[in-house]
Parts: sequence; C-alpha cells; structure tokens
Amino acid sequence: MNNRDIKQNLELRPLAQRDGLVVKKLENEMLVYETERQKAHCLNHNAALIWEHCDGSRSVGELSGLLDLTDNTSNNISKAQKEQIVDCLESVGEVRSAC
Repeated sequence: MNNRDIKQNLELRPLAQRDGLVVKKLENEMLVYETERQKAHCLNHNAALIWEHCDGSRSVGELSGLLDLTDNTSNNISKAQKEQIVDCLESVGEVRSAC
C-alpha cells in the first residue's frame, strides 16, 4: 500500500451496521450477533469503542485517535493496529464506508 492509499483509507468515514444486530455490552467487551447470518462477533474494548463511534461522521484517522483519549485502551497500541481494528470490523461486515 502506497502513501496515497494510506491517506485515502484514513479519510474514509466508516458507518457501523446497526440493523439486524443484537448487541450486548459486557465489562471489557461487546458481543454482536447478526440475526440474518446467524453469526456472532466478540469485540474487545478497543474494537467496541471504535464500532460505537462509526457513525459516518468520523474518519478512520479520527476513530483511531479515540483510542488515545481513553484510559481503558491497551497500552502501546500502534497506528497500524488502530487501523487494523477498523479494517477487521469492515471485513466482517460490521462497518462500511459512509462516502
């Protein structure tokens, strides 16, 4: 991936899938069940934080910055790991680009 691709990815504004989901927040994770596909996902604290804020108004860069603002974020999480969280949520269909 070149610098232009990285910049474009950081500017995407993901929108979390909300329809057809059963969501249960637990102490340090979130369970998301897709009723149509009968598939369950367990999001750790970091992934849940990002998923909750994927409302189409924040870029990937802004979403990853949320992890820097919380005391509950795993220490030493890299920029690449932050972006990987959004990519992972996108790959399982939990978020899509709002653009």
